[in-house]
Order: sequence, then C-alpha cells, then structure tokens
Amino acid sequence: MIPGDCIPVSDLLTPVFGARLRNSRLTSASGPRLALAIRNSWSLTHLDLNDNSLKDSGLLDIYQCLKDPNCRIESLKLESNDLTEGCCMELGSALAENQTVKELSLNFNPLGDSGLELLQRTMRKRSCKLHTLRLNSTNLTECSGPVLSDLLENNPTLRNIDLSSNELKDEGARLVFQALEKSDSQLEAFWLQDVSVTQESCEAFASFLRANKTLTSLHLKENRLGDEGLRRLSCGLRDSRCKLQVLRLDTTSLSDQGVKDLIQVLVGKQSISELTLPYNSITDSSIDALVHLVKTSPQLREIRLRSNKFTPGGIKRLKTLARAGLTMSVGD
Repeated sequence: MIPGDCIPVSDLLTPVFGARLRNSRLTSASGPRLALAIRNSWSLTHLDLNDNSLKDSGLLDIYQCLKDPNCRIESLKLESNDLTEGCCMELGSALAENQTVKELSLNFNPLGDSGLELLQRTMRKRSCKLHTLRLNSTNLTECSGPVLSDLLENNPTLRNIDLSSNELKDEGARLVFQALEKSDSQLEAFWLQDVSVTQESCEAFASFLRANKTLTSLHLKENRLGDEGLRRLSCGLRDSRCKLQVLRLDTTSLSDQGVKDLIQVLVGKQSISELTLPYNSITDSSIDALVHLVKTSPQLREIRLRSNKFTPGGIKRLKTLARAGLTMSVGD
C-alpha cells in the first residue's frame, strides 16, 4: 500500500474519495493535502477518514474547510485516528460554524471527559444540525453525565447516538435519560452497549421511554441489568407511546423470570421486529412464553437466543418456530 502522505491530490478527488481513505495510512502530515483536495471538490458530501493516524494536528486544516460556506460535507467519519482532547475545541468551533454536517463519528479515540466538555462548550455557541453522533469507546466516565445532558438538550436534531463502551455507570446514564426526557427528544436509535449500568438506572430509563414517541432501536448489550432491571424497564416498554422495534439485551444477566416479564409486555405490541437475548441464563422454562410471543407477533422478523441454557430438546422445539420471514438463532 502506498503511504497516505504520498497519495497525489488528483487521486483524492475521485468519486470514491471517502471509501479510498479508510485505513489509508494517513498521518498528521496528510492534513494540508486533504484540505487542498476538499477545497478543489466542494461537491464532496461524505468524508470517511476512519482507521488512519491523523492525530490532532492533522485535522487543523480540515477544520478550516468545515468553516468555509462552500463546504457541503454531511458525513464526517474520524474513527480510530489517535485523536485526544487536543482536537475538541477546534472541532467544536468548526461544527458551530458549519451547517451541513449531519453525521459525526469519533469512535475509538481517547477524547476523555475533558475532551467532550471542550467539544460541547464550543458546539453550543450555535445550534448544530447533527442527526448522528458516535462516541463509542472514547474514554468517557460518569463525570461526562452533565456534559452529555447539556449536549442532548441543546441539539434537538439528534436522531442517533452511540455512547457504547464507556464507563457512564448508573449516575451518568441517569442524567442522560433525564436530559432526553426533558428535551422532548426525537431520538430514534440509542446505543448503550457496555456502559456499566445496572438496575439502579432503569427507572429513569423507563420514564424516558414512557415520554418518548420516536425511539425505534435500543441496544443495551453487556450491561448487568438483571431481572429486576428489566422489570423496571418494562414499565416504560409497556406504555402505548413506546414504538420500539429493535431491542438488544445480549449478556444482561437475565434469567427465566426476567424474560417472562419482558415477553408479557411484548406480546401484542405490534412494533417489535427484532429481539436479541444471547448469553443469558434462559432455560426451557421460558419456551412456552417464547412460543406464545412468536405465534402472536407476525411482525417479528428476528429473534436470537443462542448461548443460553436450553436443553437439546428445548432447542429442537424452538427451531420448529422457524417460519417464512422469521430468523431464529438458537443453540451455541
């Protein structure tokens, strides 16, 4: 592969600009050349720079492009670029002036709590138009709860947010849920995988679900919710205003009781189309309830149950539920 710093500017102007620059070994020295390419192609709408090593300094010239009124970039992907809090003030300032960026991905960069605070402080000077914000694995902790609350309250256009693989814990998550409820959020997809939440934050989450009419996809994998947490969460799922379609609860410490309580809520709820429950402690005791769910939910398109504690006979029975339009994943 040719090092990114040696790629001719003319090659950067090809129609597949975004696709070609993912994992292209770009470094901080590539910044000025990238900026020149952008300025010579203002029609560019998607810029994918994932999996490079631009670092904080490599983005400085690109931020100036974002501030230019000629900029048309709608999707900006900066995942895994060794970015730190040092980039956040300039990035926030650029976003505050830019009115076209709708998708921003900063996954897998160690921004930390202080970086997020700098980003939000500068962004809020002017209402951004972000629809999607991805902050997966950015070293956030519960200390970011107030900052995330402020971000959510002041960016009403947000439709999708990914906070997965951060240490938000119950206190940070509770503040996020309260902010979403207070802001009359229009959120549609919410990723909270592996954020160290437990049953303690589920009541606040349920309150948000009762108030929300737009959320359709919820990812809670790898959190120790337990049966009690799911029972509390179900109070929100039960509300007629809740229109959830996708619910992912892999590895959430659930047993038969929690699953039965959940199914009791979901039966007859015509919105659920995908339910995932792998890596829990569900046994044959839940099969009758699962059979009832599948038979009374024609809109259900996918259900995942692998890596639980079903017997071979139970797995065989569940497999008989397979039907046209339904993907059933059972067993190891």
